[in-house]
Amino acid sequence: MDIKSRLKVILVTLLILNSIWVVLLWPFDIANGAFPRGLLANNMGGSIPIFRLAAEFLMAAITVVGLIGWVQGKRWGRGLSLLGIGMFCYSAINSMGWAFTNNPILAAPMLFTLLLAAILVPMLLCEKSASRAPGVQESALSPGPPA
Repeated sequence: MDIKSRLKVILVTLLILNSIWVVLLWPFDIANGAFPRGLLANNMGGSIPIFRLAAEFLMAAITVVGLIGWVQGKRWGRGLSLLGIGMFCYSAINSMGWAFTNNPILAAPMLFTLLLAAILVPMLLCEKSASRAPGVQESALSPGPPA
């Protein structure tokens, strides 16, 4: 396995572990009283927690499925991975204000996520599809041939 392939496996593994962490963190926070008025009540200064939880779980699921698809060479894996990573970036940036206000050390995982994204997104955009014929150019947004 060449160094680029190893780096890809390492980065994908780290982001999948990050996704699992997101899913495991919320039940722990809920059990420790993160939302004292419940998941369906306004607890967070204008938002209802169940919607944030749904978005975070969906983000994690999309990212894991997309990355697994990408590693397996599935045509849809790149696009789904980019969507999931974009969702992760939004979540990390959006949550950093809370972290810096309440406990700056909690910003570390968010910054780590952004670092992973800064490396993975160019890899996803620049990787050539193995299913293309030699000499055929591929746009980063093109769906490619059927798998």
